[in-house]
Amino acid sequence: MSGKQQQRSVVVGVDGTDEAISAARWAAGLAVWHGEPLHLVHAMTGVDEALLVVTNADHADDVGEYPRALGQAVLDRASEAVHADFPTVRISRTLSHDSPRDALVECSRHARLVVTACADVSPQGALLVGSTTLAVATHAACPVVAWRGQAVAPNDQPVVVGVDVDDERSSRGALATAFELADCLGVGVVAVHAVSARRTLGEVDIPILVDWDAIKDEARQRLLDIVALTSDRWPNVTVSCAVEMGRANRVILGQAADAQLVVVGSRGRGGLASMLLGSTSLGVLHHATVPVVVCPARLADPLSEHSGSAAAPGRDSLASPR
Repeated sequence: MSGKQQQRSVVVGVDGTDEAISAARWAAGLAVWHGEPLHLVHAMTGVDEALLVVTNADHADDVGEYPRALGQAVLDRASEAVHADFPTVRISRTLSHDSPRDALVECSRHARLVVTACADVSPQGALLVGSTTLAVATHAACPVVAWRGQAVAPNDQPVVVGVDVDDERSSRGALATAFELADCLGVGVVAVHAVSARRTLGEVDIPILVDWDAIKDEARQRLLDIVALTSDRWPNVTVSCAVEMGRANRVILGQAADAQLVVVGSRGRGGLASMLLGSTSLGVLHHATVPVVVCPARLADPLSEHSGSAAAPGRDSLASPR
């Protein structure tokens, strides 16, 4: 990496859980492939710290010190787990007094990616925006990875990306993210588009009268055209396109069964809508068994300022987890 090109860390939030440790290990592998540092973030507000002290009588006089020591212990554990897998990865750390959401969103301003360990996202939790992952994904300045599953390092499986041919703005950011990740990891991309059986007002909606083959052919051509605008910038990445009938989240999840991660776009628009990801992204987040990357639509080129297919520094130094 050129000394003139500013490095941007892969940021991961850790809270002491086993899931967060696994997410940190996975994020470290991605950081090594990118040739970037890893930044660990643990956040606890003043209210949380006070409650922690109040509920632990033995530390009633340790206001500030006790929560700080616990926070450092969380960061220490995550650092040790990461260095056990990737001894050479550079790690920086933040112990924040902001909420996890605010701390991670702030870090996203100078990050390549933000990674969070993501529990199942329930429809009720989504409506209340009660999930840190949802809150970060809808406010971050960079793509956000909702880590889940069993993988603790990147592998040789492809990257699946959902593409809406009727929403090129959202799809363009998701495609750029997917192709750069695939190029960095040395894997292929599967671009997926779902054709809905529900027709818009004014169209023929009697199934027997609809030429579904023609509709799918038109959708496939539009998908190829949109993908071509991005794929030309990463000639080393192989890409295949899949067009299927059905609900978008189910079609994407079906393709994700053999993927190492899934990329979806976000298209929040002001007010409450800006805190929600749309039914497709939310459905994928809720049901996916692999990490899901949520890419803000406002980012035309989310991951790098200098796109292309040059090999990422540090790729040769990646060691498999021991």
